[in-house]
Amino acid sequence: MPLDIGRAIRIVRQAKRLKANDLARKADVSVAFLSLVEGGDRQPSLTVLRRIALALGVPPEVLILLSQPTNGTLRNSSPNGHKLTQAIRKLVEAEETLRDRLLKDGAREAE
Repeated sequence: MPLDIGRAIRIVRQAKRLKANDLARKADVSVAFLSLVEGGDRQPSLTVLRRIALALGVPPEVLILLSQPTNGTLRNSSPNGHKLTQAIRKLVEAEETLRDRLLKDGAREAE
């Protein structure tokens, strides 16, 4: 499943253990707007994307690259890059597992 820019922002934010309201404050955007971006309902302008990336402490290009679909293989000869790739992959898998569990629990409660 390809990432979108909002999901990439959320993954990096969570990896850095930042709360949404802290990131919003640092990036000078509203929490509501950040929530819409992370949820995929809004796309930030390049100016806002730069501010969010700066607040996250990463180059904007990282967020753009993370948002692009891949064939499932990432190659990086840097040990730090490999660790970051593994951490992001684990976050994506955990998010998908949690979403699946919540959907199953919601379906059971609706019965």
